[in-house]
Amino acid sequence: MTSEDLLIITSGMIILLSYLTTIYNFKLHLPFLYVLTIMAIFFFFSPSYGYYNEVKVSFFNYIWDYYPNVLFNYLLAILSFIIGYFIIIRKKDNVSYSTVKKISKNEFDVKYVRIGLIFVVFCFILWGLTAGRSIIDLFMLSLIGFNTDSVVNQLSKGNYYLLAMIEMSIPLLTIALFTKMSKKEFIFWNILILIIFITQGFRYRIILLVSSYLLVYLYTNKITLKKIILVFTLLTIIISSIILFTNYRNAFRDASKGVDIQKIEDYSAKRTIGATIFASTRSYVPFASLIKYMDEKNIPYGYGETMFGHIFIRMIPSFFFKDGIKPRPPAIDISAKSYGSQDALYAGEAYAAVGGVYYEFGTLGVVVFFFLLGKLIRFINIKLLTTNNILILIFYITVTVTFFQLITRGYLPGFFFTFGFIILPFLYFKIFKKGLWIEK
Repeated sequence: MTSEDLLIITSGMIILLSYLTTIYNFKLHLPFLYVLTIMAIFFFFSPSYGYYNEVKVSFFNYIWDYYPNVLFNYLLAILSFIIGYFIIIRKKDNVSYSTVKKISKNEFDVKYVRIGLIFVVFCFILWGLTAGRSIIDLFMLSLIGFNTDSVVNQLSKGNYYLLAMIEMSIPLLTIALFTKMSKKEFIFWNILILIIFITQGFRYRIILLVSSYLLVYLYTNKITLKKIILVFTLLTIIISSIILFTNYRNAFRDASKGVDIQKIEDYSAKRTIGATIFASTRSYVPFASLIKYMDEKNIPYGYGETMFGHIFIRMIPSFFFKDGIKPRPPAIDISAKSYGSQDALYAGEAYAAVGGVYYEFGTLGVVVFFFLLGKLIRFINIKLLTTNNILILIFYITVTVTFFQLITRGYLPGFFFTFGFIILPFLYFKIFKKGLWIEK
C-alpha cells in the first residue's frame, strides 16, 4: 500500500463516518452536510479518480510526484473542518430537536421581490448595452431565428458592476417562494434568470440557486421517503442538465455575443458524463502544479497579500489605478506561471480553497482556515435551526450556498466581491425594513 492509498482511504473513512454520524438526524446538520459534500467531491473523489486513473500530466506539466502533498493537505482540510464543526465550546451550540423552532410560513410582500428582479434584469440589459451587445443576443434570441445586430469585433467588457447585480436574483427568487407570486410569474422569472446565467456561462450561480431551493424545501417540509425520491430525481435531472450545459456553454457565450452559430454540436466537448464531472472538479491539478512550482522555485508564502490585501484592491474602481489596470493577485500569477504552458493560462482552472490558503500560509494555514470554517458553519447551523423568521432563514441559507464558490474557486477577494452583491437585498431590508428581521 502506497502513501497515496493510505491518505485516500483515511479521507474516505473520515467522510463516511461523518455522514453516518449525522444522516439519521440530517435536518440538524444541513449546512455541514452541504459543505462536506462539496469538499468530498473536490478534495476526495476527484483526486482519487485522478490518482487511480494515473493522471500524471496536465498541460505538459508533470504533477505525479506531488499527489502525496495534495492528498495530505486535503485530508487535513476535511479533518479540520469536521473537528471545527463538532467541537462544542458553548452550551447553546448544542442544538437538539427540543430547541428547534418551527418556521412560520407568513407570506412576504411580493412587491419587494418583483421590484428587485426588475432592477436586476434592467442592470443586465444596461450592462449589455455598455458592452456593445444587442437585446437579441443577450437573451439568445438569435438561436430561434431573430437576426442579430451586434458587431462582434466592437464588443467590450462593459461595466462589470452592472453585470454583478445578477447575483441578487438568487436570494430574491428564494424569497419569492414565500410570497403571493403566482406560479406562472415565478416560472417566468426563473426562466429569464436562467437564460441570463446560461448566456454568461454562470454554472455555479445555477448551482447556488438550486441549492437555495433545496435547502428551503428541506427546512420547511416534513421529509418522507416519497419526498426524498422526488428530490433525488429532480437533482439527477438538474445535475445532468448542468453537465450538458458545461459541454456547450462556449456556444451559448458566443451566441450572446452575436457570433453566428450554425452547428451547436461543433461546440460540444464530446466528453462522457464522468469525464465532464472530473474536468469540472479537478482542482487538485492546479493545486499540485502550484505546490510543485513553489517548491522548485523556492517561492515564499504570500502571508495574506492575495487573500486579504486584494479584497480591498477588488473593491476600488479600476480608474484609480495606472492605465485603469489593477495589479494582478500574486497567488493567481504564481498559479498561472506554475503550468509552464501558454494554453494553461486560459484554461480557467482554480486551485480551490485549499490551494489559496496553502499559498498564503502553508499547511498550518489549511488546518486553521478549515477549522474556523467548521466553527462558522456550526454558528450558521444554530441560526437556521432556531429562527422562525423567513428573511433570517433565507439569509443564512444564502450564506451557506455561497460557500460553494469559496471552496471550489479558492480566491477570497472574488468570493467577497460576489458575496457583497448577493446580500444587497438583505442589506436593504436591514436598513429600511427593520421590522422584517424581528423574530415572531
